[in-house]
Amino acid sequence: MLSFMRWIQGYVNLKICGMDMERFLNLCRHHNISLWNLQYQKDAITFSMKRNQVVQVKDLLKKTGCQCHIGKRYGLYSFFFRYRKRKLFFGGILLFVLILYIFSRFLWTIEIDGNFTNTSETILEFLKEKHIYAGMYKKDIACEEIEKMIRNQYFDITWVSAELTGTRLSLHIKEKIDTFVVQEEKEPYHIIADKDGVITSIITRAGTPKVQVGDTIKKKDILVSGIVEVLDDNKEVMLTNFVNADADIYGETEYSYHDEIPLEYLKKHYTDKSKKGLELKVFSRLFLFGGSLKEEGNYKTDRISQTKQLEIYHNFFLPVYYGTYETKQYSNEKKTYSQDEVYNIAQNHLEKFLKKLQEKGIQIIHKDVKIKVAGKKCISDGKIHVVEQLGAIQTITSQEKEEHTIKQDNKEENTDEP
Repeated sequence: MLSFMRWIQGYVNLKICGMDMERFLNLCRHHNISLWNLQYQKDAITFSMKRNQVVQVKDLLKKTGCQCHIGKRYGLYSFFFRYRKRKLFFGGILLFVLILYIFSRFLWTIEIDGNFTNTSETILEFLKEKHIYAGMYKKDIACEEIEKMIRNQYFDITWVSAELTGTRLSLHIKEKIDTFVVQEEKEPYHIIADKDGVITSIITRAGTPKVQVGDTIKKKDILVSGIVEVLDDNKEVMLTNFVNADADIYGETEYSYHDEIPLEYLKKHYTDKSKKGLELKVFSRLFLFGGSLKEEGNYKTDRISQTKQLEIYHNFFLPVYYGTYETKQYSNEKKTYSQDEVYNIAQNHLEKFLKKLQEKGIQIIHKDVKIKVAGKKCISDGKIHVVEQLGAIQTITSQEKEEHTIKQDNKEENTDEP
């Protein structure tokens, strides 16, 4: 940072010689003249100093009888002075700065982390439908609105934080695993059912429970209300509070499972023929430099890319992608799975699906999935019965608040009447 500031202010290299060089250095120190990069030679001293302090040195040189030779000049002023006649060069710099400023007004990348069940592609597609996409004006982005939209759309996402930094929108997501994550909401809310099921366990910490063990629930039913009514000795409502509902709720639910595997498939046989090249993508325009192979007869080609987005500075991304790619040549061979092979593949698909459920803390109690070969497909179809945690939040509406406030006022008026 110090070197950069010196370059902005400008500095020069000096060489002095004479009988009283040590005295000259002492005088510079006395007058607060900064010197650096000092090097002692046989009969001279070289050093660097600020450009605007060169004038102060002249009097000190006269006092000490030293001679001074000015060397190379460095800094922003010297740079502009050296290239003062190159108008196109400076015009290009100004144009580049202007383009960077314009690009800084837009959103160029959206990153999502913490998602497990819902893929990044699915969430990005949903955001695009809501007119949130890479390339939009940053001023049109409301992080709080994005958070609410995602929570309302995906009931298994219990917490989401949207953060806009530079030209990047970061979405930090927590999905339901084994505990209900309390939302950092400003407004009080209910806990509602995110799917159909039967309640197996409920422990309420805040709010009013609306269900009990054994109850059958439907999606969007209120499980724990954020409206808490305080009763008096006569069991009448004395006060109504609006809180953030908090509870651990588990229920028996089911997942539908369906998988189809074609018996016929194409197996790729790659040849030794391949080629590498460079790839550049600006907005949606793709440029390939070398590495291309033509498809010949029965031989097809695959292009495998390794690219990254251009980041000028931390969180300052541009709509430019660069990297390398490799084109490989291959031929297709039609093959058919045997009944045992396709059955094993279907079983592996089912086991992977069950493993993903278990990794989320879901307890599998029964699976009723049948695997059969029908025509040219192997079809897996059925239900998986599980016990999992239930609950999503729903903000208490202003209408609900008004209804309870009116009820409370009416009761108070009736109480005051003789």
